[in-house]
Amino acid sequence: MIWCPPVFGGHFMHQSTALQKVHRNSRLPHNYRAVVAQLSARWRVVECRDGVQWILQRFDGTRHGRARWTGRSYCRTREGLKRACRTSLGELSTYQLAMLDCLPEWMEGGNDKAA
Repeated sequence: MIWCPPVFGGHFMHQSTALQKVHRNSRLPHNYRAVVAQLSARWRVVECRDGVQWILQRFDGTRHGRARWTGRSYCRTREGLKRACRTSLGELSTYQLAMLDCLPEWMEGGNDKAA
């Protein structure tokens, strides 16, 4: 059991349940379905389109009326993602760490298309 922050229910739950909530949560900025952690107003973590890595993104304002998020780090492990977050954001809060701890240790996904 892990504790998940209020945006994901704010209580202890099994990790697989927490991950389902992360992927279904539409209250996150811009309703981007692959946002897995909103760390601050300027920083978020998304799952890449192919589901093989997490991307730490920084909000760089708007362009042509749309939000512009720039990828800063690309990680396949939770520990690597935490390290990248600490490098970019400095010391992480308990809340931020709790969001990251809801993620699996390793990003295993991907679109395995046989050629």
